[in-house]
Amino acid sequence: MTLSIIVTDIEGLRRSGPMDLHFINHSNSSQFITNTIAQVILQLIRANRRRLSHDYQRNDEVQILTYKPGKLDPRASTPFRIIRIHTNGTVTIQRTPLVTERINIRRLRPYKR
Repeated sequence: MTLSIIVTDIEGLRRSGPMDLHFINHSNSSQFITNTIAQVILQLIRANRRRLSHDYQRNDEVQILTYKPGKLDPRASTPFRIIRIHTNGTVTIQRTPLVTERINIRRLRPYKR
C-alpha cells in the first residue's frame, strides 16, 4: 500500500474517530499495518499542530526555559545573546562576559522586545 492511499484513508479515520482504530480485525495483517501507520501519522499531525518553526541567527536574544517551574516561579530566564549556531540543534549563548554555554534549542525560546 502506498503512502497516498494511507493519506486518503486518514481523512476517513479522522471523521470516524480514534476509537475505530483500536478495534480492528487482526486476521487481515495488511489492514492492521495500514491502521497502525495511519494512527502514527495522526499522532504526529496532532503533536506538530502547535509547533512554530524558528531559525536562530547570531546575535539573537533567547530565553532559557525553566524545567518544572513552581506556581510563582518564572517560566523562562532573562535574555541571553547567541554567539554561535551549531548544526546539531544546539547554540552557544553568552551567559556573562566570561561564561558561555552550549545549549539545545528545545530549551530555548526567542526573546521578543
